[in-house]
Amino acid sequence: MPRSSLIGVILAGGQSSRMGTDKAQLCLNGETLLLRARRVLLETGCTEILMSGPKCANWPYTYITDTTIQTGPVGGVVSVIRVLSERTKPLQMVFVPVDTPRLQSELLRTLVSAAVDTEACLFENSPLPVVLTMTPHLVAQAHKVEQALLAGYSRSMRAFVSMLTSCYLPRGEIENEQLRNVNTPQEWASINALCEQNK
Repeated sequence: MPRSSLIGVILAGGQSSRMGTDKAQLCLNGETLLLRARRVLLETGCTEILMSGPKCANWPYTYITDTTIQTGPVGGVVSVIRVLSERTKPLQMVFVPVDTPRLQSELLRTLVSAAVDTEACLFENSPLPVVLTMTPHLVAQAHKVEQALLAGYSRSMRAFVSMLTSCYLPRGEIENEQLRNVNTPQEWASINALCEQNK
Protein backbone atom coordinates (compact mmCIF):
# COMPACT_ATOMS: atom_id res chain seq x y z
CA MET A 1 0.00 0.00 0.00
CA PRO A 2 1.44 3.40 -0.95
CA ARG A 3 2.51 5.75 1.83
CA SER A 4 -0.13 8.28 2.88
CA SER A 5 0.29 11.89 1.88
CA LEU A 6 0.23 14.36 4.77
CA ILE A 7 -1.75 17.47 3.93
CA GLY A 8 -1.91 20.50 6.21
CA VAL A 9 -5.13 22.50 6.35
CA ILE A 10 -5.41 25.94 7.96
CA LEU A 11 -8.94 26.75 9.10
CA ALA A 12 -9.26 30.46 8.37
CA GLY A 13 -12.90 30.93 7.42
CA GLY A 14 -14.18 32.44 10.67
CA GLN A 15 -15.85 35.81 10.98
CA SER A 16 -13.41 37.16 13.65
CA SER A 17 -16.34 39.16 15.02
CA ARG A 18 -15.03 39.40 18.59
CA MET A 19 -11.56 40.41 17.41
CA GLY A 20 -12.94 43.11 15.15
CA THR A 21 -10.45 42.34 12.39
CA ASP A 22 -9.40 39.29 10.37
CA LYS A 23 -7.37 37.12 12.76
CA ALA A 24 -5.54 35.45 9.89
CA GLN A 25 -3.90 38.78 9.02
CA LEU A 26 -2.72 39.64 12.53
CA CYS A 27 1.06 39.81 12.73
CA LEU A 28 3.23 38.21 15.38
CA ASN A 29 6.95 38.98 15.17
CA GLY A 30 6.44 40.27 11.63
CA GLU A 31 4.59 37.17 10.41
CA THR A 32 0.85 36.88 9.82
CA LEU A 33 -0.94 34.13 11.73
CA LEU A 34 -1.94 32.61 8.39
CA LEU A 35 1.64 32.30 7.14
CA ARG A 36 2.85 31.26 10.57
CA ALA A 37 0.39 28.36 10.53
CA ARG A 38 1.69 27.38 7.09
CA ARG A 39 5.27 27.37 8.35
CA VAL A 40 4.37 25.23 11.38
CA LEU A 41 2.59 22.70 9.14
CA LEU A 42 5.60 22.53 6.82
CA GLU A 43 7.83 21.92 9.86
CA THR A 44 5.43 19.15 10.88
CA GLY A 45 6.17 17.32 7.64
CA CYS A 46 3.15 18.23 5.53
CA THR A 47 3.97 18.05 1.84
CA GLU A 48 1.04 20.25 0.81
CA ILE A 49 -0.64 23.11 2.66
CA LEU A 50 -4.01 24.56 1.81
CA MET A 51 -6.31 27.07 3.44
CA SER A 52 -9.94 26.51 4.30
CA GLY A 53 -11.69 29.82 3.80
CA PRO A 54 -12.29 32.60 1.29
CA LYS A 55 -9.61 33.81 -1.09
CA CYS A 56 -7.29 36.42 0.39
CA ALA A 57 -4.61 38.62 -1.14
CA ASN A 58 -1.55 37.27 0.70
CA TRP A 59 -2.35 33.56 0.19
CA PRO A 60 -1.13 32.55 -3.30
CA TYR A 61 -1.61 28.86 -2.54
CA THR A 62 -4.54 26.43 -2.78
CA TYR A 63 -7.68 27.31 -0.85
CA ILE A 64 -11.08 25.65 -0.47
CA THR A 65 -14.13 27.72 0.32
CA ASP A 66 -16.77 26.42 2.69
CA THR A 67 -19.91 24.93 1.17
CA THR A 68 -21.84 26.46 4.05
CA ILE A 69 -21.08 29.86 5.57
CA GLN A 70 -20.92 30.75 9.26
CA THR A 71 -21.04 27.13 10.37
CA GLY A 72 -17.81 27.14 12.35
CA PRO A 73 -14.72 24.98 11.88
CA VAL A 74 -16.74 21.86 11.09
CA GLY A 75 -18.09 23.53 7.96
CA GLY A 76 -14.56 24.04 6.70
CA VAL A 77 -13.43 20.55 7.67
CA VAL A 78 -16.21 18.70 5.86
CA SER A 79 -15.84 20.92 2.78
CA VAL A 80 -12.13 20.05 2.60
CA ILE A 81 -12.84 16.34 3.09
CA ARG A 82 -15.34 16.40 0.21
CA VAL A 83 -12.77 17.93 -2.15
CA LEU A 84 -9.79 15.82 -1.08
CA SER A 85 -11.79 12.59 -1.06
CA GLU A 86 -11.58 12.62 -4.85
CA ARG A 87 -7.85 11.87 -4.68
CA THR A 88 -6.80 8.26 -5.12
CA LYS A 89 -3.64 8.21 -3.00
CA PRO A 90 -4.13 7.47 0.75
CA LEU A 91 -3.87 10.62 2.78
CA GLN A 92 -3.97 12.13 6.23
CA MET A 93 -4.99 15.70 6.96
CA VAL A 94 -3.69 17.89 9.76
CA PHE A 95 -6.29 20.56 10.54
CA VAL A 96 -5.16 23.58 12.56
CA PRO A 97 -7.06 26.74 13.47
CA VAL A 98 -5.43 29.94 12.34
CA ASP A 99 -5.88 31.55 15.76
CA THR A 100 -3.54 29.38 17.87
CA PRO A 101 -0.32 31.42 17.59
CA ARG A 102 1.54 29.39 20.26
CA LEU A 103 1.10 26.07 18.45
CA GLN A 104 4.37 24.32 17.60
CA SER A 105 5.22 21.60 15.10
CA GLU A 106 6.41 19.20 17.83
CA LEU A 107 2.89 19.02 19.22
CA LEU A 108 1.46 18.32 15.77
CA ARG A 109 4.04 15.61 15.11
CA THR A 110 2.88 13.94 18.31
CA LEU A 111 -0.64 13.78 16.90
CA VAL A 112 0.55 12.48 13.53
CA SER A 113 2.65 9.77 15.17
CA ALA A 114 -0.31 8.62 17.28
CA ALA A 115 -2.77 8.61 14.35
CA VAL A 116 -2.43 4.89 13.61
CA ASP A 117 -5.45 2.68 12.92
CA THR A 118 -7.78 5.56 13.77
CA GLU A 119 -9.76 8.10 11.76
CA ALA A 120 -9.19 10.99 14.13
CA CYS A 121 -6.41 11.84 16.56
CA LEU A 122 -6.67 14.86 18.85
CA PHE A 123 -6.03 16.08 22.38
CA GLU A 124 -8.54 15.59 25.18
CA ASN A 125 -11.20 18.32 25.41
CA SER A 126 -9.86 20.07 22.31
CA PRO A 127 -11.45 19.34 18.91
CA LEU A 128 -8.61 21.18 17.16
CA PRO A 129 -5.95 20.57 16.03
CA VAL A 130 -6.92 17.17 14.67
CA VAL A 131 -5.33 14.61 12.37
CA LEU A 132 -7.91 12.90 10.17
CA THR A 133 -7.26 9.82 8.06
CA MET A 134 -9.28 9.56 4.87
CA THR A 135 -11.48 6.45 4.90
CA PRO A 136 -14.79 5.65 3.20
CA HIS A 137 -16.46 5.84 6.62
CA LEU A 138 -14.99 9.28 7.35
CA VAL A 139 -16.11 10.55 3.94
CA ALA A 140 -19.63 9.23 4.54
CA GLN A 141 -19.87 10.87 7.96
CA ALA A 142 -18.52 14.16 6.61
CA HIS A 143 -21.18 14.04 3.89
CA LYS A 144 -23.90 13.56 6.51
CA VAL A 145 -22.65 16.55 8.48
CA GLU A 146 -22.38 18.71 5.35
CA GLN A 147 -25.94 17.84 4.33
CA ALA A 148 -27.18 18.69 7.82
CA LEU A 149 -25.42 22.06 7.68
CA LEU A 150 -26.91 22.78 4.25
CA ALA A 151 -30.35 21.98 5.68
CA GLY A 152 -29.81 24.59 8.39
CA TYR A 153 -29.00 22.28 11.29
CA SER A 154 -26.21 23.06 13.72
CA ARG A 155 -23.25 20.69 13.98
CA SER A 156 -19.93 20.95 15.83
CA MET A 157 -16.44 19.51 15.51
CA ARG A 158 -16.97 17.52 18.70
CA ALA A 159 -20.13 15.96 17.26
CA PHE A 160 -18.35 15.11 14.01
CA VAL A 161 -15.36 13.51 15.74
CA SER A 162 -17.72 11.47 17.94
CA MET A 163 -18.94 9.78 14.74
CA LEU A 164 -15.42 8.51 13.96
CA THR A 165 -12.97 6.03 15.42
CA SER A 166 -10.88 8.42 17.49
CA CYS A 167 -7.73 8.54 19.60
CA TYR A 168 -7.49 11.14 22.37
CA LEU A 169 -4.11 12.18 23.79
CA PRO A 170 -3.75 13.62 27.30
CA ARG A 171 -3.23 17.35 27.83
CA GLY A 172 -0.70 18.91 30.19
CA GLU A 173 0.57 22.43 30.77
CA ILE A 174 2.54 22.49 27.51
CA GLU A 175 -0.46 21.37 25.47
CA ASN A 176 -2.78 23.80 27.24
CA GLU A 177 -0.47 26.70 26.48
CA GLN A 178 -0.01 25.82 22.82
CA LEU A 179 -3.71 25.14 22.23
CA ARG A 180 -4.78 28.57 23.51
CA ASN A 181 -6.60 30.49 20.80
CA VAL A 182 -7.16 34.22 20.54
CA ASN A 183 -10.62 35.68 20.04
CA THR A 184 -10.48 39.20 21.49
CA PRO A 185 -8.09 42.18 21.37
CA GLN A 186 -7.33 41.55 25.06
CA GLU A 187 -6.28 37.96 24.39
CA TRP A 188 -4.18 39.12 21.44
CA ALA A 189 -2.43 41.71 23.62
CA SER A 190 -1.70 38.99 26.17
CA ILE A 191 -0.16 36.72 23.52
CA ASN A 192 2.02 39.57 22.24
CA ALA A 193 3.20 40.41 25.74
CA LEU A 194 4.09 36.75 26.32
CA CYS A 195 6.07 36.61 23.10
CA GLU A 196 8.00 39.74 24.11
CA GLN A 197 8.90 38.14 27.44
CA ASN A 198 10.16 35.01 25.71
CA LYS A 199 12.45 36.82 23.26
